[in-house]
Amino acid sequence: MDSPFVFDVIAGIPCVVIHGYLKGNTYEIGQKLDIKTHYGEWNAVLISSQWRFVNAFWGACALGSEKAVNAAQYKPDENYFVPDPQHLIHTHFPEEEKWQLLEDPITFKEWEGKAYLKERFFELELRLLSHQECEITTENGEIEMMFALPKKRAKNLKFMALIYIKEFNEWKILDDKKVQHDFIHVPIPEALVVKLRFPKRGVYRFELVGKDTTITEKDYDFDWVAIYKIKCEQAASPYSGFPRVGAAGWGPGNDHRLEDLGLTPLKHTQGMIFAKDGFTKLRFKFEQPELEDLSLSVKMITVKESLDEVPTETEGIRVESHDKHVIDIETTPGEESAACVFALVEDKTYGSVEVNICNYLIVSFPIDEITLKDIESTRKTLLLAIEQKKLDLLEKAVDIVETKNYERHMPKETETARDLIARLRNIQRLMHDVLALDNRVFAEIRSYPSPIPEIHDVMKAALLLLGNFEEETKYWDNVQALLGKIGKESIKRRIALFDIDTLELDIALGARKMLGNLLIDNVKQASAGAATFYVWVQGIVDEMQSRYSDMIGLVAPRTHLMSGQGKPLQMVLDVNEYMALHDI
Repeated sequence: MDSPFVFDVIAGIPCVVIHGYLKGNTYEIGQKLDIKTHYGEWNAVLISSQWRFVNAFWGACALGSEKAVNAAQYKPDENYFVPDPQHLIHTHFPEEEKWQLLEDPITFKEWEGKAYLKERFFELELRLLSHQECEITTENGEIEMMFALPKKRAKNLKFMALIYIKEFNEWKILDDKKVQHDFIHVPIPEALVVKLRFPKRGVYRFELVGKDTTITEKDYDFDWVAIYKIKCEQAASPYSGFPRVGAAGWGPGNDHRLEDLGLTPLKHTQGMIFAKDGFTKLRFKFEQPELEDLSLSVKMITVKESLDEVPTETEGIRVESHDKHVIDIETTPGEESAACVFALVEDKTYGSVEVNICNYLIVSFPIDEITLKDIESTRKTLLLAIEQKKLDLLEKAVDIVETKNYERHMPKETETARDLIARLRNIQRLMHDVLALDNRVFAEIRSYPSPIPEIHDVMKAALLLLGNFEEETKYWDNVQALLGKIGKESIKRRIALFDIDTLELDIALGARKMLGNLLIDNVKQASAGAATFYVWVQGIVDEMQSRYSDMIGLVAPRTHLMSGQGKPLQMVLDVNEYMALHDI
């Protein structure tokens, strides 16, 4: 009983037999097809006034081993029951043009050259973005192919490449323990890119296989997606394939391992990174606080060595801002290498094990003259910001260095700038703490008729930084008067306008001398408001000592406007003279 009889007689569905050509198991990619060798039949059935295709023979898939011929089991392949005509045309060509069921029918010659797409291609909802024909020619030993992925399913799709070379009329698979001839990655969620490199001149067969990892049926596995024939006219000399990386595949999005760990790549979201002068950074953000303790390591390999031959490294790996793991990557300019990232995780069976979580192809190249000039210009901008000690200029300069990946060329300057930014932010925070004090706090401090010495000393030190020498603040009633001023002369306004860049070192040392051996806890017990001033004064003093660390022992503290002889006490002394003068 043949299929037309089944549909027409038993099911009562109008059915016709279509005669034509098939690209089946005997089809060789790119070959010229003749009707004798590639003849086939399939059906068109009329459903709801619309003709649809059925290939019942191809739709019955045999399961089981070759030995069990008499007990063969079959499972239907739904791709051949009412498929989309745009899909079926890749393997079925009817003798009569009308049975293509296409708005724009194609010629037989066009069909012969059409890309050989298999059922899995359509199952996974892929689309061709390049290479519409089944035969490809490369003159430099490399090709790049692109496929569109369905956005909603993309992260669940997994692909592999199989490459064969034709030798003595037989296909021999290319396999090497250290070298991969393919580079598969997902540069954006909606696209799959496959780069292929061929070791020598010849004819190759490329098979892309894939699967949906969410499908867990017993017999479901990788299957053909697309098959191409590639003629390599000239291979690159010397030949260099791709490093053979770990199980996570290329890029951060080719596997769920990063996602499962709770890590998100911040900048490099595709498998290939172009690194000027061989330097770049990998950054992975995390939300869970415990991931700050996650142990990461990296292996840098080239085509000359395998993963097993290279030890894991932890140098250059750190945590920034309590929410980012950062890995410094450095390679030889002009070479390609792979950065294979590993994480130490707990396994129920084996305990602590290193697991490959992602891999990047690092393409480095020497710095050109234009870039060298830009590096020097960026360095000058950074040095100027450091000299001026302005927070906004420093932050902008460091942002530029990081964005351009220039830190390698100015590590000390960048470290100095970051340290200065942290210190200036601290001073800014301390100033805001003082400005945030309620007016009642100032009233409370002023209300003491005769405060304990701790409060008086703290306020004297704070007023000294603002320009009031000890001649004005020796007596408490003068301090009360200064704290009671309003308008432009108010204490809050003066602190808001305070510029540490205009402060002289001897004045800062004078404030330190006024604080003496005071402890913050003692000041807090006397007055919470005075404690806030204490922290601000101490922060300013610490910053000045950091800026002028090489001069601390050479400058005398100054607390008075003039010395006894009418000479300013601000002077630079010989170290021994200074120590003798102050009985140190």
